[in-house]
Amino acid sequence: MLSLSVDAVAGVLYMKNMIMQHWEETDEAKPSDPPAFIIHENDKQIVRDHIVEAVIAASNPIRSVLDDELVLASQGNASWLMMKVG
Repeated sequence: MLSLSVDAVAGVLYMKNMIMQHWEETDEAKPSDPPAFIIHENDKQIVRDHIVEAVIAASNPIRSVLDDELVLASQGNASWLMMKVG
């Protein structure tokens, strides 16, 4: 089980915010805005490859944040999750 530390909590919250803001492109940008940062597909795959194991291994406060990340990462493409769990 992962030990709970300030660094771990901060890292998990940072990752959750990155996933919430940059997982998929939004239509909110104006044509004059610079291109939005979107997490690269290779990085998304790394998250998908390890998120289930991270949720299982994490202590409870971190697990709840990772659960949110799992939901966010699976939106629109839950087939990978079924392969991991099933």
